[in-house]
Amino acid sequence: SIFGNLEINGEMIYLFYIFVIKPQKKKAKEHSLMITELNEGDVVITSGGIKGEIVAVTDDFFEVRIDKGVKITIKKNYIQGLYK
Repeated sequence: SIFGNLEINGEMIYLFYIFVIKPQKKKAKEHSLMITELNEGDVVITSGGIKGEIVAVTDDFFEVRIDKGVKITIKKNYIQGLYK
């Protein structure tokens, strides 16, 4: 019947939300919080796997020193996390 199909589809959408969408939103929120808490002197890893120390912070970018005398400017979203 039609109502049986609607019930199954509704359950599938709910499970998809619980197991896929909700965890992704949580991870994105944690990443945004981590980005806002980064300061000069923090050692980070970029999405490309480059390790460096933050030497300057602007609205949308970090300036990261990756070696003596070598600095790169990287968009904040491309910071993967803190280096531990």
